Amino acid sequence: MKLSVKECLSFGWTTFKKRPWIFVKAGVALALVSIAFNIMSSAIQFGFEATASPLAIILFLIAFVLLSLVSVYINIVLNNMGVTQFYLRAHENTETLTVKDLWAPRPFWKYVFTTILVAFAFLLGIILLIVPGIIAMLMFGMSLYLVMDRGMDPVPAMKESARITKGNRWRLLGLYAAILGLNIVGMLLLVVGLLVTVPVTMLAAVHAYKTLAGNQPAAVV
Repeated sequence: MKLSVKECLSFGWTTFKKRPWIFVKAGVALALVSIAFNIMSSAIQFGFEATASPLAIILFLIAFVLLSLVSVYINIVLNNMGVTQFYLRAHENTETLTVKDLWAPRPFWKYVFTTILVAFAFLLGIILLIVPGIIAMLMFGMSLYLVMDRGMDPVPAMKESARITKGNRWRLLGLYAAILGLNIVGMLLLVVGLLVTVPVTMLAAVHAYKTLAGNQPAAVV
C-alpha cells in the first residue's frame, strides 16, 4: 500500500474539525510556557545588570544557569516529546485528548539520543552535497515517532524508520513540501492561521507514520 499525501492531509483536516479548540488550547498553552520562561530570563538579566553586589551577581548567574537547564528540559518534554505524544493520542482518539497529554517526560534519554543521531545523519548528509541529507531526513524521519509510540531504542528506531519508509520516500517528500507550504500560508495569515495549519499538518504527519508503520509487518528483533 502506497502513502497518499491527499489522504494524510484530509485526515489531518477531518480530525482537527472534530475538536478544534483542544488543538488551539494546546498551542496557546505551549506559547504561554515559552512566554513565562522568557519573562523570567529577562527578569534575571535585568537584575544582573542592575546590581553591583558581587554576591548578588553570583546568585543571578546561578539562577540563570538553573533556569536555562530547566528551560531546556521543559522544552524537550513539552515542545518535542509532549507534542509528539499529544498528536499520537489525537490520531487514536480525539474525544479523550486533553492538554495534559502534552506532558511526556518519558522516555527522555532515548528521545534525546535519537534526536542527536538523526540530526547528525542529516547534517552529515547536508555536508555531502545536500541530497544525502534529504535522503537521511526521509529515511529516519519516523524514528522519534517510534521512540514515543513503541519505546524503541535510538538505533533500532532509526533502522525501523528506514525500513518502513522504503518505497514511499518520494511521497513523504511531497507530504513534507505540502506541510511546509501550508504552514507558510498560516504564517502569512497574521500568524493566527498557524493555530489551524500546525495541528492539521502535525496530524497529517502522524497519519503518515501510522500508515507506514501499520502497513509493514513488525521487524524481527
